[in-house]
Amino acid sequence: MALLNTPPNTRHSTITRLSLTNSSKPGPLAEEAYSCPTISHSTVTDCTFDNLTPCSRVSHSTLKHTDLSLIQGSAKERNTKIKHSTVTSSTLVNAAYANHATISNSTVSNTASLSRANIKDSVVGRKKPGESETEIIRADIRDSNVSSSEVRRCSLASTRVERSKLRRAALKECDVEDCVILRTEFKGMKLRNGVWKNGRLVGCVEGKGEVVAVALTDSPSSSEVRATSTVCGAPKTKEEEAVQDAFWRRDSGESGNGSLSASDDGDRPPPYVP
Repeated sequence: MALLNTPPNTRHSTITRLSLTNSSKPGPLAEEAYSCPTISHSTVTDCTFDNLTPCSRVSHSTLKHTDLSLIQGSAKERNTKIKHSTVTSSTLVNAAYANHATISNSTVSNTASLSRANIKDSVVGRKKPGESETEIIRADIRDSNVSSSEVRRCSLASTRVERSKLRRAALKECDVEDCVILRTEFKGMKLRNGVWKNGRLVGCVEGKGEVVAVALTDSPSSSEVRATSTVCGAPKTKEEEAVQDAFWRRDSGESGNGSLSASDDGDRPPPYVP
């Protein structure tokens, strides 16, 4: 371990007690084995950087009591880029990109993009190998667990989300898996395999079985009440078919670089089972 107050690759920055480690090379390490990311116009205090290279960058950001690391030798080699962000008392592992993000008391791992996100007391990232990476864009996430999902313009509180796509949604005290939720609010619900838009169930995610939407209770003997489920493949009304056709006709309206276009109404869910 190298403890530095004036590390290399640093300009216009204030560095206090920065530890550089390289866990990919066990045993005693020579001084040259430690490498530091490029740091500019930033404040770094009581942090540990592990396996980072000069290709990783921290700019116009504040990092305090934070561990930042890359897992070397993974299938997808990458670097970390943190810009215009504040990270406090958190751990970031294989976080590819953070821009205008505020992260505190959280663990972030295997994320593709964190842009204009506020993350507090949460766990965010890919849960299992082979699953997709997590993207958080313009979202407020508190006391939640988000994995292998895409979350844009959403508010999550005390919620668990896995393998889902959320747009302009507000979820509180929910448990969500394999869903698409667009412009909809839920509180205290267990949701599985469904596609919701504007507060209505409009379809199901292909290959995931029946849709489940049940209210959660505080009773330890009965965790679910008021079940309402829809089986994929059930006949649709003409209105539901029109909604489905509209989804397919629209473009996604996204630039592909983690930013949002002027209108993101063209949210396209996964294919439905006819």
